[in-house]
Amino acid sequence: MSTRSVPTPADLAAGRCGAPLTAAPTPTCQAPAARTQTTAAPRYDRRAWEAAVQTDTGLYYAPRLVAFVLAHHAGTDGYLPAGGIQHLSSLAEKTRLTQRSVKLSLRDLERTGLIRRVATPQGQQTHVARAITLTIPSAPGARQEPPSTGDAS
Repeated sequence: MSTRSVPTPADLAAGRCGAPLTAAPTPTCQAPAARTQTTAAPRYDRRAWEAAVQTDTGLYYAPRLVAFVLAHHAGTDGYLPAGGIQHLSSLAEKTRLTQRSVKLSLRDLERTGLIRRVATPQGQQTHVARAITLTIPSAPGARQEPPSTGDAS
């Protein structure tokens, strides 16, 4: 019976195996290969989006609450597919708000640029919740028009 030292979790993380206590040949432990990033970096950063929600002074508690529920359920790219959690009844149940409050909250979030929803054809009602993409609006107070030249003509 050969005895070997058992590596600790720290040894495994550092890529070290314990040294054998006997002269029995043991396979050598090699450091784990460096992981290569095969997936593209996500376009959506949840922390940055939640920070934008928190710093927006124009949002009341209901839109903020709806925003955080959306962020919790969004995918890594900030996308909620059509027919998902963003249905009024689902959001109303999760947030304990009325469906009207949820509807107004979604409108406020869209108006401030924090979400983008797929438009429905004019005059057509749908019972499937529209897809939502969480977006970070441009910096508050950023100028949208060209800077003034200074002449008062």
